[in-house]
Amino acid sequence: MYLEKLRKIRNQKGLSQKELGELIGLDQSAYCKIENGSNYLSVPTLLHICKVLHVSVNEILNQNSLDSNIPISYDNETYQEKMALYNNSIKDLELIIIKKKAKLDQLKISRDELMRQN
Repeated sequence: MYLEKLRKIRNQKGLSQKELGELIGLDQSAYCKIENGSNYLSVPTLLHICKVLHVSVNEILNQNSLDSNIPISYDNETYQEKMALYNNSIKDLELIIIKKKAKLDQLKISRDELMRQN
């Protein structure tokens, strides 16, 4: 379901598969396989796509925003609990990515300092 939403948003933004692929560092074939479900969409790639398309992860993954007629198989309270857990998981993943990038930046600075000393 989310792949349909991804395709729809990409088309609304006026981007081809090739153009979006290039913007996120993939060739058309690799991006096409993601959008068609042949290749796995990793969380970092999803976050990059969202950044490029200027949409939230929720917009892409929330099937109800694609079609309000899709039935939900559990009550609203359970749905809200699941969405809260999901949103917290996304926030946790984003924090992990931010921390890893910061650590990588520190390592690059340390490497540059060592290079200058030699």
